[in-house]
Amino acid sequence: MERVRKAPALERDVKGINPGDIKVRVLGKVSRKGDGFFILEDETGEIRVNSPEPVPVGSFVRVFGRPVQEGEEIRLESDLVQEMAGFDTKLYKKSKALSR
Repeated sequence: MERVRKAPALERDVKGINPGDIKVRVLGKVSRKGDGFFILEDETGEIRVNSPEPVPVGSFVRVFGRPVQEGEEIRLESDLVQEMAGFDTKLYKKSKALSR
């Protein structure tokens, strides 16, 4: 039996998300929320994330999801929202800069 491979979730900044991406993962802070969605913000911008999961405002999360074009706006349909409490953003940015 042949194994089905799923597309990897590409690491993106909010501004770098393209409507042609199949799956992405984005780190950011929840700046506000509404019924069935929240706004994820990083240093490059903000994006609406459609998610049934309750996520507290102010929490730092990683979202795995699919970009969806709605008019002029790109939104994310979340597959998974991962709480990233205690995540060292300074170390992450340093390692990301070194890997380029």
